[in-house]
Amino acid sequence: MSDSPGGWKPFLEGFVLASLAWVGVIFVYRLFDRPPRSEVALVPPPPTVTPAPTFTPSPLYVHVSGDVHSPGVYMLSPGDRVEDAIRAAGGALPDADLDAIDLAAKPADGEKIYVPRIGEATPAQRTSRLRKTPTPTVVFPVDINTASLQELEALPRIGPSLAKRIVQNRPYSSIEDIMRVPGIGQSTFDKIKDKITVGK
Repeated sequence: MSDSPGGWKPFLEGFVLASLAWVGVIFVYRLFDRPPRSEVALVPPPPTVTPAPTFTPSPLYVHVSGDVHSPGVYMLSPGDRVEDAIRAAGGALPDADLDAIDLAAKPADGEKIYVPRIGEATPAQRTSRLRKTPTPTVVFPVDINTASLQELEALPRIGPSLAKRIVQNRPYSSIEDIMRVPGIGQSTFDKIKDKITVGK
């Protein structure tokens, strides 16, 4: 081997090439010597399902009064009946008239449930009676020239339409003149002639 620089160059080049070759062998060995990677299937996560909002019915409050053990305001569950409200109030007393109310009805929130005694009218029945217009008392005979529609309608066979026609055809000089009203013939006149008059 020569000590000249030209003699070292081939040696260095050979050493470098051998080192690179050795590194390549080690790399390939490490590459193929690794254990096989387990393949894990990537499963997408299930879609997020938002649960539907649950509607919870609100409780309702009713006022139970009348012929029950403990009248007062009670809370009922949705779907409860009038019977449940009476039971919440301690039940009905022995003389309660349960046939006068609908035990199977569904009460509304804020409703008042009244349990009457036997023979007693319910508040609804009393209100209905107050709302009825009393029938005016008609004194016969009525003057067909001055009688009101209500007085004329009290005559036999005279309804609202005929009563209006009688008023529209005034004045009358005799009771027989009423037969000129369309719809009033001899048979109708015979039924009302004793109940009408013509004022002087």
